[in-house]
Order: sequence, then structure tokens, then C-alpha cells
Amino acid sequence: MKSISTKLTIIISLFILVSCNGVVNDHKISVAENQIISTTIFSEKFGLPFSGNFPVIIKEVDYGSIDLAPKTEIDDFSISVRADLSSFNSEVWDGFSPISTLPNGSSFPSWLSIDELIKISIPTFSETFKIDLLFSMDQSRYYFGINMSIQAIDQYYPEGLNISQDIKNKDSKYPYATIHAYGPTFDEDGTKIQNSGLTILSSLKK
Repeated sequence: MKSISTKLTIIISLFILVSCNGVVNDHKISVAENQIISTTIFSEKFGLPFSGNFPVIIKEVDYGSIDLAPKTEIDDFSISVRADLSSFNSEVWDGFSPISTLPNGSSFPSWLSIDELIKISIPTFSETFKIDLLFSMDQSRYYFGINMSIQAIDQYYPEGLNISQDIKNKDSKYPYATIHAYGPTFDEDGTKIQNSGLTILSSLKK
């Protein structure tokens, strides 16, 4: 009973933080020739001690990269996703399998006006830390993002946690980004089948 009460307290606290824009400090999108760069800067309470550069190169095709900048005394934790738009029209791209839900099993946000996203798993050589690049497009927009599955935050994100925060764009029905935070998933025997994680989704008009 105490465990359930503790979980509910954490969920309520995290929901309040998210509803008050407590997860993310800022989100920026910049566009260069054939490239989109999406950068999400997290608040101090959600800063993570992770860093690294993960190129997305498959069969000699450069799809972009994912950069993690750790929380320091000066800067907050941030995630940058660089997507090379020209590569997503290549033959290699056609070989990836689509997903019809977010990596944690949740439905797509209502503003995502497509039925499928492509998920590319990025090698991290670790069972405790996994990264997926998400991408798709329709006639008018690009949709792209990142999913991070992190064992180290299981102690902070309880089972059943599934909350999101929109970074609003007042001039469009599409937000600058939607950030999801989710807890670990267990099977019927109590064995963990998925770590806690964060999903960031953005879109940009073509």
C-alpha cells in the first residue's frame, strides 16, 4: 500500500511539473540546406549526466546525428537531433519498418496527421541506454524526433507514468514539439520489458 501511495505521489508531482512547463526550458528548430536541427533543453530537475555524439549512418548513407550535452554547473542537459532530409528519399530508407504507436506503446499525439513513423535504432552498445531516431513526412510536413530509453531513470519514473508536454507555437495548430516522459513496463510475471524514457517529436512545414 505504501508503494502504491509513493508511486501516486510521484506521478502527481511529475504531472504538476509538466503542466507548469517544468520538464523543458526551451526548444529550438533551425533549418539549413537539406537539414533540420531540433534542440531540446531540459530544466534543471530533469537534467541527465549523459553526453555523446551518435551518427546515424547506415549502409554508408548519412541520415543525420544525435548529440547529447550533459547537465553542468553552467548549462542544462540538452538533446539535438540533426536530420538530413535528402537521405530520407534514398533506397536504404525504404527498407525500414514503420511503427503505428510511440515506442512506449502510446498513441500518436493528435497533431501528428500521419498513421506511421519510421523508427531507426541507433547503436549505443549498452543495454541500459538506447536511442531511436523517428521520422516521417506527408505532402506538406516533415515529422521527426528521438526516443531515449534509459535504465538509470527507472527509480524516478514509476510504472504507469505516461505524461506529455507541448511546446506551443501560437501561430500554428502544430506545436514546436511534444515531449513524452514514461515509466518502465513490466510483463505479467513482473519482468521488466522496457526501461523508462523520453520521446521528443517535432514537425516542420516543407
